[in-house]
Amino acid sequence: MRRVELGVLVIQASPFCNINCDYCYLPDRTSTTRMDFDVLRTVMQKIADSGIAVQPFEILWHAGEPLAVPLSWYEEAFEIIASFESLRGKITHTVQSNGTLINDAWCEFFKKHQVNIGLSIDGPAFIHDEHRVTRKGEGTHAKGMAGAAKLTEHGIGFGVVSVIS
Repeated sequence: MRRVELGVLVIQASPFCNINCDYCYLPDRTSTTRMDFDVLRTVMQKIADSGIAVQPFEILWHAGEPLAVPLSWYEEAFEIIASFESLRGKITHTVQSNGTLINDAWCEFFKKHQVNIGLSIDGPAFIHDEHRVTRKGEGTHAKGMAGAAKLTEHGIGFGVVSVIS
């Protein structure tokens, strides 16, 4: 029997997203519910017990807008994850964000925990703002680029994911 290996675990802390992209396929984007910490503990315990996590083991915080969940929630979540001794040293964290909520406090958190960042930017404003809009229909490019500038100001590199339409 072939050994199962897990290199990436996608975690959705909340379905909520602070913007309203017209091509988004995710349901419940207005729901502000959050993953219960008991669920996170259970998932991490199962991964730790199974031995399937390979190094590097990436936890990808994705779906909805991860940064719409308070920083304090992530502080506790990262403590829970770090409590699994068998996974220590294997885990990297990545956040995929629209960038609109990035501020100094988030940047300090990213640096403290060596979090990799991906920004969802669909190109220049005239393309990006066609689809990545607020609930009022306003473009979000300027706010996303302000988040990119804040990361740069703090010396944090980032990648970009774009939807080509």
